[in-house]
Amino acid sequence: MSMRTEAIASGEGWRIARFVCRALPTDRPVEEQHECYSVSMVQSGSFDYEAGSARSTLAPGAMLLGNCGTCFRCTHEYICGDVCLSFQFEPACWEEIASGTGDVAKVAFPHAAHPPDWKLGALQAQVADLDASVPGEVAEELAFRVAGAVLRRSWDIDFREPAVSPAERRRIAAAALLIEAHAGDIESDVLSLSCLAREAGMTRYRFLRLFRQVVGMTPHQYVLLRRMVASGRRLLTGTEPVSTIAYACGFGDLSTFNRQFLKAMGATPGSFRRDTISGSAPHSRLKRPAGSGIEHASGDSRPGAETWPRG
Repeated sequence: MSMRTEAIASGEGWRIARFVCRALPTDRPVEEQHECYSVSMVQSGSFDYEAGSARSTLAPGAMLLGNCGTCFRCTHEYICGDVCLSFQFEPACWEEIASGTGDVAKVAFPHAAHPPDWKLGALQAQVADLDASVPGEVAEELAFRVAGAVLRRSWDIDFREPAVSPAERRRIAAAALLIEAHAGDIESDVLSLSCLAREAGMTRYRFLRLFRQVVGMTPHQYVLLRRMVASGRRLLTGTEPVSTIAYACGFGDLSTFNRQFLKAMGATPGSFRRDTISGSAPHSRLKRPAGSGIEHASGDSRPGAETWPRG
């Protein structure tokens, strides 16, 4: 069986890859074993997936659900090849996600596959075009959101916002203040999902869900927003070069800053400084920039195309 693996991103206990299979109906299937827990979204093509006594025909939109240790095999009796976007999790990481949902009693998936699902359509659209240019922070948040959402849907648990206790609200507020204090610190990992969750005393998945509910956006989006607001203020109140402001506000390179600033503020940094100042009265030159929910940045170095097991 011909299989090409495109590594996209990886982190503590998780990884994302795209598998491009060129198997033919005449190819003999090989039995494999899931070495981790996984959610593999079928993006094109079709194949039959056999795990234990269960057999499912998967078409675009369906998801292969891999339980660690389960033996399986894939066959292509009708269509040649397929493309799957796979989110894979080590057992300890998966158990952390399952416990963080608060309403899933078991770690394992109850079924070997999940059919195309209206309630997961928006999430599938957000991850459909992931590639190696995605920043690690964005990839991590998306991986955990996919894991929690698909696990809950596999157990037929309706989507609902988690209950947030007063103590949890205080911890989320403290996390937001921590982000505000360190948003410009490009060298520190204190703003990573792992560090923020650890500081709040929560699992990464639980912290991600609660932060999004309480603050209104994901931690990474909030980091980018605070960086944009800080850079906008410096553009309007000082004469520093744009490159100096970009680095001081937490951006590692100027091109990433320019691209994100244009997306968030609706103007390039130079135009924002020139047009806003020229249109303001002397006593009101400082104007609060308008933020936006920023979904993507770029410029990170990503891992190379290493070969990972499919499940």
